[in-house]
Amino acid sequence: MVISFGQKYFQALCFKPELGSVYEVKVIKVLNYGTIVEYLDALGNQTFLQISELAWQRTENATDVVNVGYIIDVKNFGMDPRSKKEKVYKKALLPKPEGYTECLKHDGKSGGKYNRGRDNRNRGKKETNFPQNK
Repeated sequence: MVISFGQKYFQALCFKPELGSVYEVKVIKVLNYGTIVEYLDALGNQTFLQISELAWQRTENATDVVNVGYIIDVKNFGMDPRSKKEKVYKKALLPKPEGYTECLKHDGKSGGKYNRGRDNRNRGKKETNFPQNK
């Protein structure tokens, strides 16, 4: 059976990745923070693969793991509720390294190094550049 260009185009338009399914994708662009990949099942449908989901070990550059033109398998984890984009992970298909421990995630509630809230320095003190008259 011969599939015409129109049928392939229609299939690509109707393509919806299924949650938990594994797909072959082709790396079409490498960025500092991840890669843009295209589903081979539906050419033209692209999604973003974050650098932290390429491998279990920390990766500074995506090119340490993949390059443009590589064909890799990824697992679909559904739609990200914030960005409304498909989430795909390569790391989920790789065996976890022996002795691997998860990094502690910052919850954003406490202060310290990651405090992005209000700057409370000198709170309650009035500082002026003028001498105080008593």
